[in-house]
Amino acid sequence: MTKSISEVAISYIGQTEKPKNSGFTMASFQEKMVHVGWSKAMPWCAYFCKLVAIEAMPEHKEEFMKLFSGMAIVTFNNFKATGKTFQTPQVNDLIVWQHGKTSQGHIGVVTSVDKKGVITIEGNTNDLGGREGYIVAQKDRKINLPFNPKGLNLLGFIRL
Repeated sequence: MTKSISEVAISYIGQTEKPKNSGFTMASFQEKMVHVGWSKAMPWCAYFCKLVAIEAMPEHKEEFMKLFSGMAIVTFNNFKATGKTFQTPQVNDLIVWQHGKTSQGHIGVVTSVDKKGVITIEGNTNDLGGREGYIVAQKDRKINLPFNPKGLNLLGFIRL
């Protein structure tokens, strides 16, 4: 039975990273992450979304292997070139942020949408509200916020 992107992402809640980006606590999760391109010491939110997308839509694996990058903003721009980015969210979209005006970003899976924002599942995040990422966790995110030069700013949504 095929699972949606949201269902696959939810199934990974609680997966944790070892200290200093040295791998993952569960060997089977690490093996899957390595298979989609992650290696030790790399940020992993985009690789997590790539893994989820491939597991939910294996028929698009070849395309996803090309379009996803280890960097959230590069991934967004790759999908933008295919016409698959939007400014309004839907469940199962990927949400992408840019940190200030830097080349750094963050990406997650939209599991719910309401007037205030979205509920997401994100890899390389923190379930305690801090900046250091170490877990796959559910987050409640507002989407209509003013630009923050020192924080995450919404770029848009990728619809797979």
